[in-house]
Amino acid sequence: MAKEFLPNVSVNYLRKLERNEKDSKAKMILLACIAKKEKKDLKDIAQTLNKPYNTVRGWINRVSEGGLKRRHDIKNKGARCKLDDKQIKKLLRTLDRGPKSAGYETNLWTLKLINAYIKSEFGVDYHNYSMWQLMNRLGYRPVMPRPRNPRSATPEERETFKKKAHRMSAFWGGRGYTVLVEDEAHIRLKIVPRTTWSREKNPVISTRGMWGSKRVTIMGVIGRDGAHYFGFYDAGNWENTRDFLLKVHEQFGPVLIFMDHASYHQERNLNALTRETCGGMQFRFLPRYTPELNPIETQWSGCKDWVYSTPLKDPKHLARGLGGAIKRNIVKIAKLHDCYIP
Repeated sequence: MAKEFLPNVSVNYLRKLERNEKDSKAKMILLACIAKKEKKDLKDIAQTLNKPYNTVRGWINRVSEGGLKRRHDIKNKGARCKLDDKQIKKLLRTLDRGPKSAGYETNLWTLKLINAYIKSEFGVDYHNYSMWQLMNRLGYRPVMPRPRNPRSATPEERETFKKKAHRMSAFWGGRGYTVLVEDEAHIRLKIVPRTTWSREKNPVISTRGMWGSKRVTIMGVIGRDGAHYFGFYDAGNWENTRDFLLKVHEQFGPVLIFMDHASYHQERNLNALTRETCGGMQFRFLPRYTPELNPIETQWSGCKDWVYSTPLKDPKHLARGLGGAIKRNIVKIAKLHDCYIP
């Protein structure tokens, strides 16, 4: 005689569980159990639920053997870690200190390098996929490092500047000045793609002048709520910078501009421009080598992505096309940092 399916469970109870179940797979399993309790054939149940016959049979068998709690999947904890707690703590200390603390002549950890360290220090060899899992468990993620000049400002100096910039923005903003941040970028017209269309298997190109000499210098300012102005020039120098800043003043009126220490951003020239505009232009410098404090730095990546994906003929074509893309919001305007908002 065949064993009765879930002898101590009623159909009404199963229906109540099914109505209150939030997990979609568990709900499907309960529907299969209800149909089985109603003595329907497994093939008919599989056809009704639009599931493979073997899948439905597996659901019924596991609920029949393990009870209704088996409607939920049991998570596999995986294999035990090859390193003990003491070794894990030592590994974490080494990872936080950097590769040089372990005797390697590099500043960046890679999976191969970490695996080599674990093998030499603990005598344990990990597979590449297992290394991914280990690093995820330890809270590490693959990230793109940002190079930093050793002469850049310290974290304390950055925080001090943010507070000072906010006070200055509030002071000048309350007097009718528009707060802006300024920067420049140089975009070359000739871009060598990584792949090309060719009948040849391995086409050869000449490296002579492949990067070309044609480029456009973009000067831009961004402000609060998407305010912006961009100018296109043939080079980055004080004459072009002066022309651009005067156009910014004409566009926005009195302005407070934060800018970096470019070679042509000399203080005496900026002071002369302040006197020329009768104080209508005020300038403040960012700490040295701190591009992360200038939000317009992120603007250039969007501009370059557009340029690299657009066929261009000459610098005028680049300036005209990119300017139109910015106006039409195809190239998104970067958001101003909070410390510059009055």
